[in-house]
Amino acid sequence: MLQELYIKNFAIIPELRAQFYPDLNVFTGETGAGKSILIEALALVLGGKVQREYLRSNQEPTVVEALFALNNLPKVKKRLTELGIEAEDDTLILSRIIEPTGKSKAYINRSLVPALKLAEMGDLLVDIHGQHSHQTLLHTENHLELLDAYGDLSLLRDELTGQYRHLQGLVKRLNELTLAQQEEVRQMELVSYQLQEIDRAQLKPGEEEELGREREILQHAEKLSETAHEAYNQLYASQGSALERFKKVLAGLQEMAKIDPQWSNLIGSGESVLYQLEDMALNLRDYSRKLYFDPERLRRLEERWQELNILKRKYGPTIEAILELRKTLEEKLSSNLNREEELGKLKETIALLMKEIEKAALNLSVERTKAAAKIEQMMQEELKELGMPQPHFFISFYREKDEEGFVQYQGDTVALHPKGIERVEFMIAPNPGEGLKPLAKIASGGEISRIMLALKTILVQADQIPTLVFDEVDVGIGGRIAEVVGKKLKDIARFRQVFCITHLPQIASTAQAHFFIEKKISGGRTYTTVRELSPAERIEEIARMSGGEIISTATREHAKELLQRGVNS
Repeated sequence: MLQELYIKNFAIIPELRAQFYPDLNVFTGETGAGKSILIEALALVLGGKVQREYLRSNQEPTVVEALFALNNLPKVKKRLTELGIEAEDDTLILSRIIEPTGKSKAYINRSLVPALKLAEMGDLLVDIHGQHSHQTLLHTENHLELLDAYGDLSLLRDELTGQYRHLQGLVKRLNELTLAQQEEVRQMELVSYQLQEIDRAQLKPGEEEELGREREILQHAEKLSETAHEAYNQLYASQGSALERFKKVLAGLQEMAKIDPQWSNLIGSGESVLYQLEDMALNLRDYSRKLYFDPERLRRLEERWQELNILKRKYGPTIEAILELRKTLEEKLSSNLNREEELGKLKETIALLMKEIEKAALNLSVERTKAAAKIEQMMQEELKELGMPQPHFFISFYREKDEEGFVQYQGDTVALHPKGIERVEFMIAPNPGEGLKPLAKIASGGEISRIMLALKTILVQADQIPTLVFDEVDVGIGGRIAEVVGKKLKDIARFRQVFCITHLPQIASTAQAHFFIEKKISGGRTYTTVRELSPAERIEEIARMSGGEIISTATREHAKELLQRGVNS
């Protein structure tokens, strides 16, 4: 609630500070006293546009501050947290300072903020209804939330919104996977070809080394055979071979050992060498006999060698590297198969979610239609009580066709939005013979105020804005209707803080607090003051409003009676 308003150097207000009450606060005063200036100052501190005509010509800045209590206002506290601003003792101070040049600064709890942020906060705190002020109920985008709040459908709507966001996320994921799959299809064709090419080669670890050795031997088979055969001959087969001569050496050593035993040790070593030379000779003989030049085998080896070189140029420097790459390619192919499975499951999930969303959206639509019918009926009655004998209030539902959508409504495929399949707008024909018009198109300020009052009476517990301001709510009414308006304002004030500027004693008499706005002249300058009236002063003011400047005993008694009725209403 708005606890205090401080104004300095604004229009004809040099300086004032007013404290307010939690329910109905009324403001009265003579015509031209500056009652609407208070509303303009409040609108300014709530982020409204700076009007140069309201800046006083004394070269001092204009200052407007509003102090709010934040008890039971979670939305406001949440927004403050988002802005990184602390609210000590559950209080909030909005400030606006306008330099004589027109330069403006905005503050929330003494923290400098853009005026737009001030306006965002103001929209959560105060709803001003007047000819020149922002009017929340005239904004079409608010009508659906008000309808849902009245019908207690906010939970259903929020659940649908959550499902809608979830669906958006799944569809985004599906599109990403589909694009990725299309790209991967091209990649997998190459991967599959590469795997087939590697598999056809039937590579084996170490094959390259073995192949190289065999290829080298076959390329030099004739030379190797001749060399081995010659070595065998020199070592064993020819007359005077190395073995024959070595045997003679060994025989000599044996004879020497018979005479001189020191040579006995060499005989064992010599015999070992002899056996090794004989083995070497036999190996050379066998090698030379089995080794022969096989051109067909060499051709196959050369082809295999070329095949391996081609694969190495494509896939890796070694056979082992190519086989490691094969594992990677196989994993890619397997991953692609898994992605196809994921795509299939994702499509199934989306299809099921679409059915759930369609059911939820249609159910919400039915409940909204029921709630709208109740509001329409109640509005007819409220407006009749407020002096509109034959009003026609209607809540219009708009549903857009969408051939690419999935929600079926009465034979049409309709678009789905985060909050459902419909958009709504409050429409009215205030008088017989007039066509229905959006609320924003109603020309009469008095009609707008009464429509707003009727809506607020019905929706007061649904609309969470804590403070309501009514200006011109009494335009074009009087007598019994004025008493009805006063009673309705008092009813609203049981749930919300209400400010009302009025010219009618029937309305003023219902207030918890009565403030008198007075214009004075001092030192050649005009200024406005605001003060709360005492019980005795209220009687005098109600009497003045009822009977003019000359107050008789009868008008005083009538004022007392009005105040008593106001207390009991």
